[in-house]
Amino acid sequence: MIKKFNQDEWIVGADYNNKRIDYFLKKKLTSLSYPIICKIIRKGQLKVNGKKINNSYFLKNGDSIKLYFNISTNIQKKKFNVDQKVIKEVKSWIIFKNKNFIAFNKPSGFAVQGGSKIKISLDDTLDYLKFRNTNKPKLVHRIDKDTSGLLIVARNLEYAQFLTKLFRNRSVTKNYLLLVHGFPEIRGGLIDTPIQIDNKEQKSLTLFSILKTRKNSSLVLAHPVTGRKNQLRRHFSSIGHPIIGDEKFGFSFKKQIKSQHFFLHSLSIRFNESSNKYDLFATPPFYFEKKLEEMNYSISRIKNYLNQKKNNEIFLQK
Repeated sequence: MIKKFNQDEWIVGADYNNKRIDYFLKKKLTSLSYPIICKIIRKGQLKVNGKKINNSYFLKNGDSIKLYFNISTNIQKKKFNVDQKVIKEVKSWIIFKNKNFIAFNKPSGFAVQGGSKIKISLDDTLDYLKFRNTNKPKLVHRIDKDTSGLLIVARNLEYAQFLTKLFRNRSVTKNYLLLVHGFPEIRGGLIDTPIQIDNKEQKSLTLFSILKTRKNSSLVLAHPVTGRKNQLRRHFSSIGHPIIGDEKFGFSFKKQIKSQHFFLHSLSIRFNESSNKYDLFATPPFYFEKKLEEMNYSISRIKNYLNQKKNNEIFLQK
């Protein structure tokens, strides 16, 4: 049972004992989307026993939950009409659609979720992408604003829960294409540098394979085993080979290649249903394709490479 003292404070009872805080908030704050709930937790706008927590926190009987977020004000701010030109453009990014999910090939520079400096995000447009469904599509994962490529959204609550569970259990295989500064010492392997989140070091694992090298840069295929914030950007910077165009984590590289483009692309996503296997592929943007041509490495070759070796052996040291 939950004892609700006022609009933004609860005491946890036995029915929510050992349940995650994000699960609790989804049940109690039904007017808010899951990404907004995660943002509330991340920004410390909710505290348990007076302390900031993360969305994987497990509640205990007697915990005091307090919300520092004006729901009515923030929902009202989000109610605005999205320009039809933007909707048309977002629809043009769709590369796959069925009754359960939509897959986008998102360009670099367009945010997935809103923020203080974000005028419009993909999340803002989802109300206009129902396609005869009554439900608004739901975000189940995200990629950075500057990262291009594959992103999927669920078209109903049941499938959103299914995909969220797959991502949480690492049952979704995500591959990224990167162009990094310099030449890593090994042709493939594992980066296991811990990443600090909320002043705590978190285990972080990235498998990678070098596809091609040319003119002080390397074309890399990477698979983030864990899903930490900015993981690929942090990991390749940590080994001295930041992603080309990364102004946040690549500033310390001495022989930096100047570029107006950010070369990190969400390339492919694989997951299984009970009766279907999905193998989604997002073609890199034009500026990345141009670099591939300069390196004499084609998109078809990347596809063949992925298809021939469907497991993590493609990332083993060569």
